[in-house]
Amino acid sequence: MQSKPAPPRNYRLVRGNLLTGLPFANDTFDFVHQRFLNVGIVLSAWPAIVDDLMRVTRPGGWIEMCEARDEARSAGPATQRLLGLTKAVAASRGIDLEGRVANLLSGWLRDSGAVEVQEREIALPVGE
Repeated sequence: MQSKPAPPRNYRLVRGNLLTGLPFANDTFDFVHQRFLNVGIVLSAWPAIVDDLMRVTRPGGWIEMCEARDEARSAGPATQRLLGLTKAVAASRGIDLEGRVANLLSGWLRDSGAVEVQEREIALPVGE
């Protein structure tokens, strides 16, 4: 049985916290990827986070951000109730589960200086 492959030679693990600023110099990365953090970051913190992601991305580099919109189609009554309760608790803590982050990302990226901003929506089907 083979274990997972060794990481590349130029790989190193760096602990960071988006809420206090990334521990990297300006223009460090060609590609920055972030996903599904709307459940853990308050809505008001997002513009500064996008600014920081732009800061560490080299000119001509890419930022890929993936966040979920709130569109539970075909959900039954129990699922609808659970989602409603979850959203209420999240909202009381400043967390967005209504899809506002996903809807605002493009604007925040442009405000931070990103060019050629594109959006793509991917539907994730859930059974009835």
